[in-house]
Amino acid sequence: VSGTGGSASIAIGNSALRNSGYIRNTAIGDRALMTADATAQQNTAIGYYALKDLTSGDNKVAVGNQTLESTTTGSYNTVVGDLAGYNQSTPSSNTLIGRYAGGLITTGSKNTLLGRFNGNQGGLDIRTSSNNIVLSDGDGNVRWRSDSNSDIFTGLFSSTGATEGFYYQPQYGITYSSRSGTSTKNHRYFVNAN
Repeated sequence: VSGTGGSASIAIGNSALRNSGYIRNTAIGDRALMTADATAQQNTAIGYYALKDLTSGDNKVAVGNQTLESTTTGSYNTVVGDLAGYNQSTPSSNTLIGRYAGGLITTGSKNTLLGRFNGNQGGLDIRTSSNNIVLSDGDGNVRWRSDSNSDIFTGLFSSTGATEGFYYQPQYGITYSSRSGTSTKNHRYFVNAN
C-alpha cells in the first residue's frame, strides 16, 4: 500500500491509495484511488486513473481506463468501461457499462446506462438528470429510454431534434410519434384507463 494507516486494503501501481486512513479498498493501476481518505471505504478501482480524485464515499466499483476519474464523493456506483463516468463529480447509485458510458454526466444519480451513450448525445441530455435507464448502441445512439416519470421511449433520437418511435406514458398509454423540428405527429394506439 502506497499510503500509511490503511487497513485490509490492496494497492498495486504508482501512487495507488497514496493517502492514509482508508479501509477495505482495492486499487490496481497508476494513481487508482490516489486521493482516497479515511471516509473512502470499500471501493474497488482497477485501471489507470480509476477513481483517482475520490476523497470520500464508499462502495464504488470502477473498472477501466479513467473510470470515474473526476469523482470526489458519492457512493454505490458500478462503472465498467474505458472512460465510463469520467466527468462525474458527485454521483451516487449509477450503473454505467460501456466505453464512454455516462462519460459526460456530472451530477446525475441513480442512472443505468448500457452501451456507449455518454450522457449528452443525439438530442438527449441527461448530464444532471437522475433516474434514467438508457440502452444505446456501439456508437452511442439511444435505442431505448425510460425517464424519472416512468415514460418510456423506443426509437431514434437525432441531434437535429427529430425523433421517431413509440412512447409509453402512464397517463396516456402508447403513442407513436414522429417529430421533425417543431412539427409533431402523434398516433395514440392505446389509452390507459387510469
